[in-house]
Parts: sequence; C-alpha cells; structure tokens
Amino acid sequence: DSGTKSQTTRLQAMSILRAVQQQAMQDTVNDYSVSVTESTLGNPPYSDDNNLQLSNLDDITFSPADITIGFNALGQPTDDCAGGCAVIITEGSGVSRTISINKEGFIDAL
Repeated sequence: DSGTKSQTTRLQAMSILRAVQQQAMQDTVNDYSVSVTESTLGNPPYSDDNNLQLSNLDDITFSPADITIGFNALGQPTDDCAGGCAVIITEGSGVSRTISINKEGFIDAL
C-alpha cells in the first residue's frame, strides 16, 4: 500500500523525537538531541539495540539532511530547529509525510 511505509516511519520518528524531548525536560544538565541525515533519524550509536534511531530504512529518505534537533529543559527545540522546523519523510514512490516541531516544542504530523 503506497504511503504505508512513510506513515509508519513518521509515527516511529515522532515517538523518538518525543522521547528525546522528555529526556531533555527531565535531565536539565545534559543536552539531548536527534540527528537527521538522508538515511537516518535518531541518536548514535546506530545498532539494533538502540530504539531511539531509525537507520537505513528500505526506500525511505529524510530531509532536510544533516541537521540536529535539540531540546531545552522546557522541551523547546534548539540547534538547527530553534524557532521551529519540519522533517519530511519520503518513500521511493514519491509519497511524503511531514513532522512539524513548532517553537514551543509541539511535535505533530502534518
């Protein structure tokens, strides 16, 4: 079914972003962020044991590539996403899904 992969990936990516945001709000000493490349969304190290990353998914790309989305103690985005941003997940078929992170830290599907 066209669009199923990108929909599933978007839900997983939103879960990762929210988990990292929660970590940042609970531990105000350390920095928490998510890296986005064309083939990966999440935190290194990239392994099967790391549930905070999506990596090398068949037929899925992320954009913009090579950005860092951090969160402060209030859950607001920092780094390349300060002031808000969007991550686009695209399937090889051309179907794309968008995740929006607004300046207050609300993470939503568009």
